[in-house]
Amino acid sequence: MAIDEKNINGVTYTILSNRKTSKIALMASTLKVNELMQLLKEFDIEKRMQVRSLSRDMASNYDWLGREAFMNAYHVIDKFHVIKHVMEQLQSTRIRYRQQELARRREAVKNKQKYTEITFSNGDTVLQLLARSRGLLFLLPNEWSNQQKQRVEILFKQYPEIKTAYYLVLRIRQWFTPPKGKTTYNVTRKRKKEQLLELLKKFKQSNIEEMKNIAFLIKKNMGQIINYFIAKETNAKAEALNQNLQRFINVNYGARNSDFFLYRIKVHFA
Repeated sequence: MAIDEKNINGVTYTILSNRKTSKIALMASTLKVNELMQLLKEFDIEKRMQVRSLSRDMASNYDWLGREAFMNAYHVIDKFHVIKHVMEQLQSTRIRYRQQELARRREAVKNKQKYTEITFSNGDTVLQLLARSRGLLFLLPNEWSNQQKQRVEILFKQYPEIKTAYYLVLRIRQWFTPPKGKTTYNVTRKRKKEQLLELLKKFKQSNIEEMKNIAFLIKKNMGQIINYFIAKETNAKAEALNQNLQRFINVNYGARNSDFFLYRIKVHFA
């Protein structure tokens, strides 16, 4: 099973779906564990006991829900949610420098001082460099265009902290690559755990606040993150279901009548 959330007309719904069939098992306009548990109790306990794995994000409420509702299931924290979180922290490092530069400009104007902004060899000013670097930080080095390579060279030279953060995040992305050849899960788990602990040390030693935040969150959820290597399970089908729901909303020009809308979702997706 997979558990995810979807915002419709300002209301956040919890969606529990079957990863094999991509069908919705439960859709409820609440995030509270006790309310969701009351609804799940309507499902036969023997069916709930048959669930072997639950993919989810790092939200603590879904952790407790999974433990209470599906006692025989191991949890897998979706790798795409992990990567999304680390990418957000990387972008936060870039944004922090941009905010500092904006503050410097504001203070200069406020105090009637001359604000000087450097123009680099590629034509970018400091603020333009920090703004235009957003997209390239999402990419792998072999995906950079020649123009992006020139920009990233300037960026990393001017802001070594962003360079350090980028390559640390890159190592987390590479860590999710399954090992080559045949190997048991126990061997893989031990090896991946050792690699991850060593990597998290480097995150902490970097003294970059955003990287320390990543290290804390990953260590807190390490067991469920490593469970990815049992069967390479992700929330990809749940995300695809979310996209199909959004397409359904767009085709129907929104969801004005909530009751009728939910009935139609039941007919098409449940």
